[in-house]
Amino acid sequence: MKKKEIFLDFTPLLDITLIILFFFILFSSMEVVDQKEKLDQQNEKIRAELTRKEEQLHDALEIIESEDAGRASNIQAMIDFNRSCNLKLILDMNDSTPSIRILHGDEAVTTLHTTENLTALLSQSLSQSGYSATDTIFCDFILDGSQPGTASTYRSIKKELSQLKHQYPYFYASETDISTGKDE
Repeated sequence: MKKKEIFLDFTPLLDITLIILFFFILFSSMEVVDQKEKLDQQNEKIRAELTRKEEQLHDALEIIESEDAGRASNIQAMIDFNRSCNLKLILDMNDSTPSIRILHGDEAVTTLHTTENLTALLSQSLSQSGYSATDTIFCDFILDGSQPGTASTYRSIKKELSQLKHQYPYFYASETDISTGKDE
């Protein structure tokens, strides 16, 4: 028997394999591009949500900080009041024009005449004493009710103090009549 040489040509098989491989790579890259686009869209949504949450967190922190500042101001005002370092308005009914001595602790700040625009002058005195509009301010309004003219002056000063609350919403004034309890 004669041996025949067999010649195998793998070129068509190789061509088919390469074509299949080419389509596999092509479709895989298209799928990767689609997945990348979907992931980019999801990332944008997540970034937008994260930005919104950060803004909410920032707003909440600002509220907390302002609340803490308000509490700190309240505590400091109570400590000052306890140490008698708070603001004192002392009504002097001397001569023809009553006046108000303003003390911050034991230190004299100024003297105001009741015929002047007390609200503006008191506001200016509070600023000079280091108070801001957001501070808690405890004030003692001290008067001697036994002196003539005190009642009408007291009423007008009380109106001025209530107007001052528009500029200083955390301004609190207690009233002390030193004539109460005096021996007659």
